[in-house]
Amino acid sequence: MALNTVVLVTRDGLGQVEPADHDFGVAMFDRFAHALESAFAKPQCLCFYTAGVRLLCEGSPALLGLQLLAGLGVRLVACQSCLEHYGLKDRLRVGEIRCPDSAELQNVIIHGRTLFLAYLSSVPAPIKSAPLRVS
Repeated sequence: MALNTVVLVTRDGLGQVEPADHDFGVAMFDRFAHALESAFAKPQCLCFYTAGVRLLCEGSPALLGLQLLAGLGVRLVACQSCLEHYGLKDRLRVGEIRCPDSAELQNVIIHGRTLFLAYLSSVPAPIKSAPLRVS
């Protein structure tokens, strides 16, 4: 079952880490991808922008997990402009390439519940408020 959810991946790791911890951030993204494999409801699509496109390319430690997700029906979309900027277009190993301004991609993002993966680790917990009393 696919959720009507689109996850935007804008970094080549999970969360914001110090440069010395880059490999840790990538490993955490890989764990996130593998956790999605066993989830009953998976996101409809993961869209990779800016440095996030590196995760879909040859040599990425997260490649196996992403290939497994694609095999389970999760759509993986790489930004064409970003791949070209980093010189990675010929090294893409999983997913499809789309222009960020394509109507199809914009439609997926606009009509899905969009999550920005890079910031999930810094989202504050919901505020619990006291019940509203009506007199």
